[in-house]
Amino acid sequence: MKTALIIVDLQNDYFKDGDFELVGTKEASINAAALLDSFRKEEQFVIHVRHEFPTEDAPFFRPNSKGAEIHPSVQNLEKEPVVLKHHIN
Repeated sequence: MKTALIIVDLQNDYFKDGDFELVGTKEASINAAALLDSFRKEEQFVIHVRHEFPTEDAPFFRPNSKGAEIHPSVQNLEKEPVVLKHHIN
């Protein structure tokens, strides 16, 4: 059986001082970071999914913005693929 960890939308805009701060994001990132560490130690497959709206007039996750970047707590390694999506869900 093959297993993968998929981390979706843990991006700077959802955190404190971001453009769309969500409740509980810090706690979620702590849990995700623990899972990520475990997967990396076991050399299991990890995929990151990052949302970026297609235009600059977006309310958050604007193209090439700091807010659209993956949060440092779960930052991808160079060998871990990042899937870019342009629509919600």
